[in-house]
Amino acid sequence: MIELQHVYKRYDKNKKDVLKNVSFALERGSMTFLTGQSGAGKSTLLKLIAGLERPSKGSLNVGGLSVGELKDYELPFYRRQIGVVFQDHQLIEAFSIAENVALPLRVSGYRESDIQRRVGAALASVGLGDKVTSFPHELSGGEQQRVGIARAVVARPKVLIADEPTGNLDPELSAEIMDLLYRFSQVGVTVLIATHDIALINQLDHPILHLSNGVVT
Repeated sequence: MIELQHVYKRYDKNKKDVLKNVSFALERGSMTFLTGQSGAGKSTLLKLIAGLERPSKGSLNVGGLSVGELKDYELPFYRRQIGVVFQDHQLIEAFSIAENVALPLRVSGYRESDIQRRVGAALASVGLGDKVTSFPHELSGGEQQRVGIARAVVARPKVLIADEPTGNLDPELSAEIMDLLYRFSQVGVTVLIATHDIALINQLDHPILHLSNGVVT
């Protein structure tokens, strides 16, 4: 589903390779952790997979598409296949929970009937079917992160990437979020999670990619 071969990423401003000769493959429906210190290149790697950055060199294929070779006008269509979960969930406070989850669909031009159906299903899948009319400030931190996950999966992506999704949560809530992400992998979504929470991932039986100075081990 995701395959990188000898991928490099360099930013012109510092002439330094942020990613160096990165190669790995993730199967459809797998769940994998990405670890490494701050500045190791984790966020850059996630941006490449999400189509927000392009490789400087090497091959990046996602779902049979060569991401680095996509035209600018093709990228928005590619990005619809990728769901992204942020550490701070980035919810709009003035929008209801349903309106926050609906945003990706509205931007993509879905019909209102489809939006309502998909939003309801996405919120139900994360256990928040009764919070449709609530607002972000009325929810706990764990519930807000669940809304972020619902928004990431509402368009039914093939890939779900999460950047420190449990960074602001206590251990019990962190375990719940990881279980929720795992359930999406069980229905065929390829899940890649960047995290510093070594204690948590050591409790779970999933592959680990480690980034150090731009190199995956």
